[in-house]
Amino acid sequence: MNPIARALQSTVWYLNISQAVCCSDGEHCCPSGYTCDVSEGTCSSESEKLPWFEKEVAKNVHCGGKYYCKDGNTCCPQADGKYGCCPLPKAECCDTHCCPEGFSCDGDQCSKEEGNVFVAE
Repeated sequence: MNPIARALQSTVWYLNISQAVCCSDGEHCCPSGYTCDVSEGTCSSESEKLPWFEKEVAKNVHCGGKYYCKDGNTCCPQADGKYGCCPLPKAECCDTHCCPEGFSCDGDQCSKEEGNVFVAE
């Protein structure tokens, strides 16, 4: 799986967790679409069981001024002085998108040098 697909896959997981369902014990949560099984300490769906998560206070990244992004995001300054939030940690901000850590902006795509060869993603 290429790095961008892997990053986006983890981003989808992060978004599901951010819409978590709190369990009746008041200390744990499950991703959206799962139910809490307090007796087993798991999150269940029709097809799988996952370990449940401890509730945590949401953290934000301060971009500057009054602008914030969710923890794990990268703040990307925009031409108008505001900030956009890239859903990748330590990303490189481009004009219209962002690239995963280790990649550089290359027009409308991301690339990195491997040896003497540039690889585009």
